[in-house]
Amino acid sequence: MQTFCKIQGYKLLVEEKNEENLKIISSDYNAFRNLDMGFSYNGLYEKWVTSSEVDLIFKE
Repeated sequence: MQTFCKIQGYKLLVEEKNEENLKIISSDYNAFRNLDMGFSYNGLYEKWVTSSEVDLIFKE
């Protein structure tokens, strides 16, 4: 089971979390552009966000 979150309608994988921050990753280019994400590895984009920026956290 993996942890995901929703931000501005995008479903993003939560790779890490600590206290109030989440490291999100995605391969969606539109999420990269609209959420101001940075490059990670192998065509993935990443960003650290605060919990207050997240609309929903869930597991699948």
